[in-house]
Amino acid sequence: MKTNKIRVELGAYLGWAADSEKMNALTAEYPRAQDLMRIQDYNAVAKHIGLTGARKIKALAGIVNKVYEVGVDIGAKINSPAHVYEYMQAAGMALDVEYCWVIGLDRKNKVKMFELISKGTISATIVETRDVFKALIRHGGVAACIIVHNHPSGDSTPSQDDKKVTKDLMAAGELMGIKVIDHVIIGAGEYYSHTEDSVNKVNQAN
Repeated sequence: MKTNKIRVELGAYLGWAADSEKMNALTAEYPRAQDLMRIQDYNAVAKHIGLTGARKIKALAGIVNKVYEVGVDIGAKINSPAHVYEYMQAAGMALDVEYCWVIGLDRKNKVKMFELISKGTISATIVETRDVFKALIRHGGVAACIIVHNHPSGDSTPSQDDKKVTKDLMAAGELMGIKVIDHVIIGAGEYYSHTEDSVNKVNQAN
C-alpha cells in the first residue's frame, strides 16, 4: 500500500486531512501499512498524534489482525498460489519475524492439515526438512503439500537460502512420496510463488 493511499484511508478513519501535521508525523514514523499493524508502544505514538488518535490506531490494528488471522480452513480447496495468499495475507502485515507453515493436501488438493513448523528472526527462519515431513506423516492422508513463509520486510522476493530450502524440500518430497507442489512467500500486498517463479502484486484497492 502506497503512502498516499495510507494517508487517504487513515484520514477518512481518523477524521484528518491527508496533508495534516498529524498525518505527516504518523506516516513519517510508520510509512507502510504493515508498520502500523505492528506498533507495540502506543504511548510513543500518542506523543506524535495524541492519545485519541493512538487509541483509534490501536483499535484498527486489532480489528485488522483479528479479521485477517493467519490460517487455512481444513477442507478448503487450494488451486493456486493466489488462494494461499488469500488465506495467509495477514502474515505480510502483522508478523514482525519470519514464520514457516506447511499446508498438507489430499489428492483433490483439499486441505488435510495446516501447521506452524518454525519461528525465526526478522530476516530468516530455520526450516528442518524432517520437521516438515514429520508433521505431514503424523496427520496422515496427505498426498502433497505447500510450504509457506512470510517476509517481515514486505518484499516477497526469495533469498538464496529460500531457494535452497525449496530445492531440498522438493527432493525430500520425491523420496517420501509427498510432493511439495509450491513454496509461497508472503509479503505486504504481494507474494512469490516458486511454481510460477514470479512475484505477484495484489490489488488492494478494495
